[in-house]
Amino acid sequence: MLNPLKSSLLRGLALPAILAGFLGGCALTTPDPLENAYVPFSGSEKFPIEMASGPVTLAVPASRGGLQPAQVNTVAGFARQALGNATSTITVRRPSSGGQATARSIVDVMTAQGISRSRIKLATYPGPASAPVEVSYVRTYARTAPCGDWSRDLNSTWNNETAPNHGCALHSNIAAMIVNPENVVTPAPVSTAPAASRMSGIQRVMDVTSMVSTSAPSAGGTP
Repeated sequence: MLNPLKSSLLRGLALPAILAGFLGGCALTTPDPLENAYVPFSGSEKFPIEMASGPVTLAVPASRGGLQPAQVNTVAGFARQALGNATSTITVRRPSSGGQATARSIVDVMTAQGISRSRIKLATYPGPASAPVEVSYVRTYARTAPCGDWSRDLNSTWNNETAPNHGCALHSNIAAMIVNPENVVTPAPVSTAPAASRMSGIQRVMDVTSMVSTSAPSAGGTP
């Protein structure tokens, strides 16, 4: 037979242990809180199109007689590209030991293509006379994240998730087709239509409307 003092002591020690067991069981069965982190799903969210700037450079071999016919065509094409990209300044850098004739010819070709002389900046860099003349400008273009994420297969999960590359090719093509990304941020102003063209269009609509109204059958039908 247990001593009453020992029995009450054992009951006092067992009660906290039993309560701790109940609390521990409750803690284990408590569900985890839901995760609220948003995971991008569509291609436009995973591969957004953004604006970026970078240099475009053309190296023209220097010669004493200026540009050769093939070089003239290359510089003219570069100038038209610079005009289409709405650049602010085009820099023509020749080597410090020569390249004067080539640089002058480049400036002449570019102004002949419609580039204002005030937009062309002449500069030099340390180099021998045989070094090329560098023509460059800063271009603003649209881009998106690079494609090629094959970290998992298309059927690797059953969570209704899109593939890592989903939408990348489409948005890369859209970014490549944007000529002037600044028009995406701030659309170019729309010019007003000439009054003569506007009146001509209105007259054509009125003529068609008049023909339809006169050729329509009467309410009573054809006798």
